[in-house]
Amino acid sequence: PEEEPQPPPGVVFSLAYYVVALACLSVVATTRRDCGPLPYKAGAELGLYLFLGNLFQVVGLETVSADAAAFLVQTTTIIVPVLEAQVLGAAVSSSTYRNCAVAAAGGAVLCGESLESGAAPPQGILLILCAALLYSVHVVRLSAIAPDCGALDLAQAKASAEVGFAVASV
Repeated sequence: PEEEPQPPPGVVFSLAYYVVALACLSVVATTRRDCGPLPYKAGAELGLYLFLGNLFQVVGLETVSADAAAFLVQTTTIIVPVLEAQVLGAAVSSSTYRNCAVAAAGGAVLCGESLESGAAPPQGILLILCAALLYSVHVVRLSAIAPDCGALDLAQAKASAEVGFAVASV
């Protein structure tokens, strides 16, 4: 019997779409203004958060269903306001905290059911939640960095960093 072809490792697949993103941004960004070294330093920082988040998510998806992972990665909607309040001292309304609590309760129910049924091991769930945390840190840092540079400059620098991190990990 012939063996089924194995899919490429997640990081190789990620590298392919990082390269496509960088190529597209490079074409579009030919008319951009130069912001100096800021977008490259910021792009490396932001690209690292996205690369690691994606890596955790891809590895987590090996043991967690896509439905559960999609729900869990959306915990960014809980983590971002909490990070903004705790790290940046941003004002967050009490209704936002109430909504975060309801969303967290839903996530806890989903995780509890997955763990109880054996559908997802705790390591897989933890990897997906780590991805959500990294994506959330990216959102918070992006909101602080973006006003100082053009969107295309920053996007291109982020894509370059993601390609570099993926190449280094292959």
